Amino acid sequence: MRVVGIDVGGTFTDLVEIDDSTGQHRYHKLPSTPDDPARAFLSGVDELAAGGGAPDRTIHGSTVATNTLIQRSGATVGLLTTRGHRDVLEIARGVKPYEAIFQLLWNKPEPLVPRHLRLDVTERLDATGSVVTPLAEAEVELACDFFEDHGVDAVAICFLFAYLNDEHEQRAAALVAERLPGVPLSISSEILPQWREYERTSTTVADAHVKPVMARYLERLDDGLTEQGHARELLIMKSNGGVTSASSASRTPIETYLSGPAAGVVAGRAVAAAAGWSNAIVTDMGGTSFDVSLVSEGGVARCTEGEAAEGIPVTVSMLDVRAIGAGGGSIAWIDEGGGLRVGPQSAAADPGPACYGRGGDLPTVTDANLVLGRLAAGAFLGGRLELDRSLAEAAIRDHVAGPLGLDIDAAAQGVLDVTVANAVTEIRTLTSEQGIDHRTYALIAGGGAGPLHGAPIARELGIGTVIVPPLPGILSATGLVLCDLRFDSVRSLPGTLERDGVERIAEYLDQMATAGVERLRAEGFSGEPIVALSLDMRYRGQNWEFEVAVDRDRLDPQTIAASFDREHERLYRFQMPEHEHEVINLRVTVTGPLERGSDHLPRRERSASARPAGERQTLDDTTRERVATAVVDRDALGSGDVLAGPAIVEELDTTVVVPSGWSATADAYGNLILER
Repeated sequence: MRVVGIDVGGTFTDLVEIDDSTGQHRYHKLPSTPDDPARAFLSGVDELAAGGGAPDRTIHGSTVATNTLIQRSGATVGLLTTRGHRDVLEIARGVKPYEAIFQLLWNKPEPLVPRHLRLDVTERLDATGSVVTPLAEAEVELACDFFEDHGVDAVAICFLFAYLNDEHEQRAAALVAERLPGVPLSISSEILPQWREYERTSTTVADAHVKPVMARYLERLDDGLTEQGHARELLIMKSNGGVTSASSASRTPIETYLSGPAAGVVAGRAVAAAAGWSNAIVTDMGGTSFDVSLVSEGGVARCTEGEAAEGIPVTVSMLDVRAIGAGGGSIAWIDEGGGLRVGPQSAAADPGPACYGRGGDLPTVTDANLVLGRLAAGAFLGGRLELDRSLAEAAIRDHVAGPLGLDIDAAAQGVLDVTVANAVTEIRTLTSEQGIDHRTYALIAGGGAGPLHGAPIARELGIGTVIVPPLPGILSATGLVLCDLRFDSVRSLPGTLERDGVERIAEYLDQMATAGVERLRAEGFSGEPIVALSLDMRYRGQNWEFEVAVDRDRLDPQTIAASFDREHERLYRFQMPEHEHEVINLRVTVTGPLERGSDHLPRRERSASARPAGERQTLDDTTRERVATAVVDRDALGSGDVLAGPAIVEELDTTVVVPSGWSATADAYGNLILER
């Protein structure tokens, strides 16, 4: 079987193909087309297929849902909710975000649905799910007429306590479907049957906002693949680290909002394991963003809450990936106080950094690396893209060096220092939240720009080992072909172990597991599924809960309580076993392992056609002086070869900087292991 993974990023679209029968790997990289992401996707598939024919399976990491929410460019959504609750999105949590605490003139982001399109109807359930007031069907019909008159493209339905009883939501959905045929629907009891009304409403609305856009995008991909004569098994990466069919992704597109970055985490875990590390900080620095996640004891960090865009919280099962605007295309600028800033604005693929010569004149991280000699003008993307050093120097001089009164080298190094500092801050935040000593972890430098900055980031963090995988620029694309089918489900069932026991918990977990397996079978999976169970728990009186894994064969109050106590001790350094243990949500994960060869990680071996070693002047970021630096083709390094810094290792999709005081060793997989 030939499998292709395609990751569409903000700057580049990456493709990796694995042939199970031969074990061969093929790679391709081309500029993204932000105005129409499908164009780069289909062009890449066609160009890759020209060398070996059509793939049997195509797996895609999409940023369409993310970009649609960030830009608020999706459907015009109408919201139906319980009488008296139309302002849930407006009220939100009533607190400022952390980064705005000291901003006196901060304005709260506008809700995704304007107030005139948030309509409440008469109906009411109580806290047990029992009907208090029947649904006023005539009001739903009037609301449909109003939505039609105001050009609503999608409808979201979120009634109070619908996570306990979906009777009213389902009936309202039937009326909407009858009155507004063809208009996409998102129903909270299907999207997120979980308590906390604000997050449930926000997630349901976000799903409705992106649903028509995602459906059109996936339909175009499907039609394009068919026209090109490719197999039609198109799978989409989800935020939870698994994949699903394109049709399933169209039904619940909010599950894909973290699609691309999640694949990088999956690949990072595999790279860490191959290099002999069970604890690693996975970084993926591309053209637009810097993504960071954790692998601890061989498992990836997960979470259930995130913010798809400012003011749009979503609650879905996802890998815990943090992202900041710090990529190779991030723009350097001077703020009102005269301080140097980098990002989050990006030059993206069009026009790109100034050195691309496509009309951009603002300085970026890539321009700074070129000015300092870390990048060679003729070696970018294997020589396919010529970089113009004079344009990079002009951008740095006009927008950074001049305003700050610095020479051009100091200005360019300042851009990189700020970029590293931004990345370090994000990593420290993530690891401190998890109670982790990052100094005991290895750092994986993924993404096209990651290996340029991996060692400086590690040095600031006190980390002694950096792993640069083969072809790090396609880390996320590689992760796509390593993913399995996966379905996560959640259901709120508030209660305490001590008073309510586990009988209902066991009953609902069994129902959820059965439903998950049925979804796998509907996707065509015929193998043996893997089922994992967990509970969201807290001590009675606490405000927030966390997830605790449970075993179906040991589902008794004492065992569950002890597991929670141990996890609470690990996270917060104390436990209170004498307190009542509250169960808030039940979670079930059903995974269907996809068929694949034994080794899908790319390897890199010594090549007789490697370019001879050279030398060029680069700025040493420690002494701040220009030094003679060895330049080596990565294909020239074989297993066990050691390279002392300062040195630069060049390959198709990245450049690895080995600073002075560091060494790089090639392992059996072709990873470069940088050590202080």
